[in-house]
Amino acid sequence: MEKFLENLKTISRLYGIGVQRYLERIKAARINIDLSDDTITSGVICLVFLLTIPSISDADINMEIIDRCIDYVMIYMIVDHTLDSKKIDEEEKAALVNKIKKKIRGEEMEERDLVLELYDNLTRDDAVKVEMVKKLFQVVLYSVEVQKRTDCTIEEYYQAMKLKGGYTIYGGVFLVYGDILSEKDLMLLGECAQLVDDMMDCRKDLKDGINTYCTKLLEKEGNLDSAVMKLQKLLSEFPKEFEIFRRGFLFSAKIIVRKSEFYSSKCKRNLGRRSGNNKISSKILEKRFRKLIK
Repeated sequence: MEKFLENLKTISRLYGIGVQRYLERIKAARINIDLSDDTITSGVICLVFLLTIPSISDADINMEIIDRCIDYVMIYMIVDHTLDSKKIDEEEKAALVNKIKKKIRGEEMEERDLVLELYDNLTRDDAVKVEMVKKLFQVVLYSVEVQKRTDCTIEEYYQAMKLKGGYTIYGGVFLVYGDILSEKDLMLLGECAQLVDDMMDCRKDLKDGINTYCTKLLEKEGNLDSAVMKLQKLLSEFPKEFEIFRRGFLFSAKIIVRKSEFYSSKCKRNLGRRSGNNKISSKILEKRFRKLIK
């Protein structure tokens, strides 16, 4: 957290540069997906996650790194949206899956498109990175399959969510920066990110017939209070370096819970209390920030 405060001005500037460049590349690429507010926002949030990593680690940050972050966000967004969308026919989905499988196997491919270009930018013929992309791809396929099913247990839906979120963050950090942070900690970070995302999307997922941990929990218990308790427990396990993320998740959860009828009055009151370990008081944080920007 101390390092984050010391570099706040630089990191904030990089957020602006990164997001602007991301939006420009999305527009220029003419990607064949629904660029709704939700899709764009999800990409921006993922990008901000990746751009925050140098503030809590020894990783470097420069325009090459920013572009690599965008490469990852774009290929993940394209694959995840294509496989998850009901507006895209099964033939197009199968073609994408087959193309990536061929690439992972190292087969020669005459065609060149954006997905293959992004893939090459991230892996750079590195066998370890190719294996990471393979794992990410398997996790996305598994998650999509589970979301279509109605016969899974709540725990099975949760595990699918945990894997997807965990590998989204861990895989992204690994492909962009290398092996710089604990796999366990990054998987935990991703688990929380996906849980908050599922809490936020619960109403939309119900409408679209997408089966997630949150939709099934709501169906079984009548509210999502257990999801909040699970999130609070996970946040209490964050390492001190992740304080900025812990605060961000807690802030997001408070907004989601306050605006939704899926949570009990007791849950809404309790969430207002302080949660987790490694806390820095607001007064100390404000004092440090004011000192920094003088």
